[in-house]
Amino acid sequence: TLANQTAVAIENARLFSMEFRRRHEAELLRHVFTEMRSDLDLKRVLESVLIFLNEVISYDSACVFLIEEDSLHIVSARGFPNVDKMIGQHYPIRNEPYFQEISKTGRQQCISNVPPNLHFNYLQSQIIQSWLGMPLIVHDVVIGILTLHRLKGPAFNHLQSTLVMGFANHAAIAIENAHLYEQERQQRHRA
Repeated sequence: TLANQTAVAIENARLFSMEFRRRHEAELLRHVFTEMRSDLDLKRVLESVLIFLNEVISYDSACVFLIEEDSLHIVSARGFPNVDKMIGQHYPIRNEPYFQEISKTGRQQCISNVPPNLHFNYLQSQIIQSWLGMPLIVHDVVIGILTLHRLKGPAFNHLQSTLVMGFANHAAIAIENAHLYEQERQQRHRA
């Protein structure tokens, strides 16, 4: 019948659109991963992580934290009015339960609708609607945490969190490689 043919045509168009979007995302991720791996300057890698991430998924603000002993060290931030003041700040991980959970389990945390009483110290007074925290893992060790924030609009969904997880895995490797290169360079300079 005409109704069945129309339904099949609509479903085929939806599947084609979804496949096209997935291929585009895969191509974009491949390009981003290649670019991130090609740079060994730690400062540039840290800056590029959030720039490239914004090509993969839209966000209003984001941070990269590295874990140093029992604290979170902001090493890169984007989308905040006071980015220069944020970078370099340290926050005790024990005061941030979601960060504690990510660092212990190595699993992402997503808050679709951030309740008004939930406060992240590093955000200061910024009010967010959606929060996504991803572990940065190297050799099964959480070395840092990547956070994304949306002030309004749609919450982060499962597909987006999956994309960010893949991105975070590659970002962690790029950060670790740049960090190791920096250490090696410093050792050679001292010798």
